[in-house]
Amino acid sequence: MNGPESLGRASFVEPEPISTASASPRPSDRSFLAELVRSLLVHERSATGRFEAVVSSLAASRSTGRPVAPGPAASTLPPVAPLAREEARPEMLAPAKPPLALVPPSISLPSLPDPLSSVTPSRIISGLEGLVGHPATSAPWRLDDYPRPVGDTGRGFHWIPTLHSDPAIVDRFVAEAKKMGASWMVILNDGTRIGDNDYLVRQLVQNQIEPVMRIYTPHGSPITGDLTAMVRHYVSLGVHYFQPYNEPNLPDENPDGQASVTSYVDRWIPAARAILASGGLPGLGALAPGAPVDDVAFLRSTLDEIRRRGAADLLDHAWISVHNYTFNRPISYQDDSNGFLKFRWYDQVAREELGRSLPIISTEGGPRLGDRVDPRYPAVDEARRDAIASAAFDYLSHREPYFFAQTQWVLANEAGGGHDHAWSADALYRPDGSPTSLALLFQSQAQTQTQEVDA
Repeated sequence: MNGPESLGRASFVEPEPISTASASPRPSDRSFLAELVRSLLVHERSATGRFEAVVSSLAASRSTGRPVAPGPAASTLPPVAPLAREEARPEMLAPAKPPLALVPPSISLPSLPDPLSSVTPSRIISGLEGLVGHPATSAPWRLDDYPRPVGDTGRGFHWIPTLHSDPAIVDRFVAEAKKMGASWMVILNDGTRIGDNDYLVRQLVQNQIEPVMRIYTPHGSPITGDLTAMVRHYVSLGVHYFQPYNEPNLPDENPDGQASVTSYVDRWIPAARAILASGGLPGLGALAPGAPVDDVAFLRSTLDEIRRRGAADLLDHAWISVHNYTFNRPISYQDDSNGFLKFRWYDQVAREELGRSLPIISTEGGPRLGDRVDPRYPAVDEARRDAIASAAFDYLSHREPYFFAQTQWVLANEAGGGHDHAWSADALYRPDGSPTSLALLFQSQAQTQTQEVDA
């Protein structure tokens, strides 16, 4: 990001799709070179530049036509039945375009536990019970120890990409979010400032919407000021989840312009300690999909580095943020991690590195108008956007127990005071405040769900 006028989604490079000829749900290439690359990624240490050198070699390997994919060995857990897949037909194919980035494909398809028929957390928290003063040295939390909003639908939205909203804007768009069935809302806080989001947080909590607070700093610069005071203040108002730093696998989201696991962990550890000490829960990741530095490999190396530094206790009450943009792919897409189901790859990394799942919360995601990265599927027009986004929300009724929420980018832009016109096409409410067809569809979905519950 270049400053407050460019809040929210940093520009990211869409991934080059795997060609139809080589696409496979479970890539089987386990060559010596692949194993060597994976070993370097998983066991990266703090020596300057090692991770970056590995990533460079991965990008260079693409020129051979047989990219080497970093990733874990196959899981021993039983696979689930696949989702109904949208097969790409010749008449559906959009014209091919040149690749936008040299992106190593993500890890092979994870083997997964059976999805739940419904999600019924055993511990629903609407206030501060059990959080304030909880020692960071206690045992790791179970998934059902983490707070969830009352009546959790799993539906989330990203708030207007501004650092402060007037009460009239808050009242209008909290009500609109509620009509769309929202249970989660990602909001931006200007570093450690206190007060700018008080009214917004109070209204969200009053409406049983769980706030997820992203701590904004320009270009991922280290958080300054009294972070413990800020977290303690917003915990007292009902915020539990705090996300320090955003998309650290993008060069522009790092103060020195270099995407580095070592640099990210240098900044994340003290922020996470402050968040935990103040009663909050620190988020990890929020990585960009399809970036020059592969997000799945970055996540694995980050967990490894945190443990290597003796800071694994910070993960006992942590959670993982995922940016599961769909591009123009159906939600069943599993050829690589760059789709709606990206959270499955993240969960496999967590289980293999930590021996357990962590909560995964989508803090940005869904389709965006104009996306056409995969020539096997049509470009995203309004009809395709609505179909993909509504299918993602439909999925939530039987989502995996570790997948807490799916967040659609973005609730509103100009209509809510946003100034960066780059997000206009993504907004669910047009500049004049009128709802898009997707907003109306979300409202209809939520109304139907409510009627089914009442029945």
